[in-house]
Amino acid sequence: MKTSTLGRLFVRNTPTFIGWCVLLFAGLVAWLTSRFEPLGEKIRSWPPSFFPFVLAGFLALLALILLAEGYRKKEGPILGLSFGVDDYLRTLFLLAAMVVFALLQDLLGFLIPSILVVAAMQVILGARKAVPIIVASIAIPGVNYGLFYLVLNVALPEGMW
Repeated sequence: MKTSTLGRLFVRNTPTFIGWCVLLFAGLVAWLTSRFEPLGEKIRSWPPSFFPFVLAGFLALLALILLAEGYRKKEGPILGLSFGVDDYLRTLFLLAAMVVFALLQDLLGFLIPSILVVAAMQVILGARKAVPIIVASIAIPGVNYGLFYLVLNVALPEGMW
């Protein structure tokens, strides 16, 4: 498959591909963290958003190092694969699914958007059999909910209802 000039400009080789993915993820983490509500009472000296922001900054720094390394090297295969337009679109759809997931949490809480995004990501990645998609879409968010909310007592978005 041939890649476009724009694709070769941004994604030259494996380090640049991974660097852009990590940089986009760090941006998503920072954006989601900026939406944290401040605590009503000051329990700690650090706000709840402090460590996620530190993590996002650290990820962004690592991504920039990867990008610099990738642009110093010549063009080459990305993770040993050839990327075409369909692969770039699939990556964008996966990132869009994560953004939609983040936006839906305020409205619907944690569980329903999690089920929807796990199903959507499986379809985007090529899964076609309904039963495995349904089972995984219910099991993965269910285990996450049980572990974080019920066992570890981590507050998860409750939604408007």
